[in-house]
Amino acid sequence: MVGPRSDRSTLLVVDGLHYHVPGRASAVVDNVSFALQPEQICILLGAEGSGRSSLLAACAGLAPALLGGRVDGERSMPEPSGRMHCDRVPLERWTREMSLILDDPASMLSGARDTVREEVAFGLACRGTERVAMARTVDATLAALAIEHLSARDPSTLSGGEMARVVLAATLVVDPHVLLVDEAEASLDAAGRELFVAALARRAASGNAVLWAPSSVEHASWPDAGLRGERAPRPAELATPAQRAKPNHPTAIPAWADGGLLLAGGSCVGRASGDAWWQGLHLPRAGVNAPLLARWQQRAAADRSASSSLGPVHVYNAEDSGSGMGRARLRTDHLSQSLVALAPERSGGLYVRDLRAERDGVGAVVHDVSFDVAPGEVLAVIGANGSGKSSLLQALLGLGPRSAGRIRVGGRTLDGRETALRAREIGLVWQRSEDQLFARSVSLEVGFGPRALGGRGERLAETVACALRASGLERMADTHPLDLGRGARRRVTIAAALAMRTPVLALDEPERGLDEEGRTWLVALLRGLADSGRTVVVASHDMDVLGRVADRVLVMAHGVGIADGPARRILRDRELLATHGLAAAPAVVLGQALASDPVPLHGDALLEAALG
Repeated sequence: MVGPRSDRSTLLVVDGLHYHVPGRASAVVDNVSFALQPEQICILLGAEGSGRSSLLAACAGLAPALLGGRVDGERSMPEPSGRMHCDRVPLERWTREMSLILDDPASMLSGARDTVREEVAFGLACRGTERVAMARTVDATLAALAIEHLSARDPSTLSGGEMARVVLAATLVVDPHVLLVDEAEASLDAAGRELFVAALARRAASGNAVLWAPSSVEHASWPDAGLRGERAPRPAELATPAQRAKPNHPTAIPAWADGGLLLAGGSCVGRASGDAWWQGLHLPRAGVNAPLLARWQQRAAADRSASSSLGPVHVYNAEDSGSGMGRARLRTDHLSQSLVALAPERSGGLYVRDLRAERDGVGAVVHDVSFDVAPGEVLAVIGANGSGKSSLLQALLGLGPRSAGRIRVGGRTLDGRETALRAREIGLVWQRSEDQLFARSVSLEVGFGPRALGGRGERLAETVACALRASGLERMADTHPLDLGRGARRRVTIAAALAMRTPVLALDEPERGLDEEGRTWLVALLRGLADSGRTVVVASHDMDVLGRVADRVLVMAHGVGIADGPARRILRDRELLATHGLAAAPAVVLGQALASDPVPLHGDALLEAALG
């Protein structure tokens, strides 16, 4: 059930919830009502600024207790004597029944434990759990998430995806009745997402409830999610008889979720229950696409009767989104002009030979990796969590305790030079935006790099203005970066890198935090950079984005580059990807099942082929 009605068994009731924060004229959560029942998984969808994170924070009791502001309306859970209301009990009592997992796992580590095993056990230890029972629970949870091999590692030395699994484990062991998830799967590889989805399903199957705001609708809908939990999927069949006749055809969207809520501008603008919950939501009006498989089914339907059985499946169009929901569109039509204005004074390809990097307490994390990237080319770096992608990008700038190897940009030697000098040639966008932001306003943040290089006066002002315009940040120039949403923070870090005018730009999971419109902008930006002669290296788990922008792909495993070749070949090689914990884009899987020639690398190509 996603409506506000409830009885004593209802695990969470939210009724007429309003959340007001200082400095905002309107509520960030505006009159939202719903209820979660035992064994329910509800999907929470919405574009950047829709209020999803604020709603989850309010449900978790963090607002206003820790985040400030004012919350009005009911938030209640059952207790033996009736119902427990969030605003009438201590936060510690409320959070014994409910847990929230954020998209930034590093921020959720306690910092008080030296090993992963101790970190996972920390919550149980705080509750006084008996040692034998605690050990048994921790062992089972580490095994379920396939992180036993990390148990003796220092949590702070893990990759982002490894940290995400640890945080999920530490949350599951305390057995919350209601689990709130805010894009916590964003940093996971395909194998990690499969385990993540299975963990959510098991949590619900054991009589609890889950409210999940996924970073992508595909993460909550694609058949390759590979659900192996105790709760079997209940597929909503969408194919025509002719399509069902094809062997190994992925005709069903897993319907293991029981309902969906759609937010826009802080308000609930759609709700649906049942197996085909996504059909009951007019997603595009809020800047969210329907699942790719659903969109393809409608376009490829053989006749009107088959099509009508699918229900309303609409396609997101950036031209139609944004303004109707109180949000300005993120424009891309001016990108070329802005990127020309931000062109580096000198160009150059990237030459890397025998690159090595080590980390304290871990040892070697990059082993003798070599590659070239020509001007105007986009190299995608892919690999499972912990494969060395981030370490590779950081080693290009000499970051970390120890790195070695030969690095040249346009023939200019960088190895042996300090990071400040390398940063004139290679710009880096970090995986965590928070690691890169420190100035008190967006404009100061974007202008810091060029100012450090001697930029002053009109030239500096024009550089900052162009970078802000290219990233859709003009209206946020005076805002503190940490007051922005995750998508806008990500664009600030990218704008700061653009303003450096480096011939090489390296980006570590730049799609994290971006919504549908943001990903469209990112694709246009990366292709625009390449078209203007920049050299681009991008590490990512988003195969759909990479299918749109990458010319070549470098596959990393255990710190070693194990494959390097054209994107059109590697991104279609499902066996190679699966061997290293990765999965092909949904468009590739569906295209191969349809025997498409050529197999599309991304969703738009698949849909265009269906129309053709």
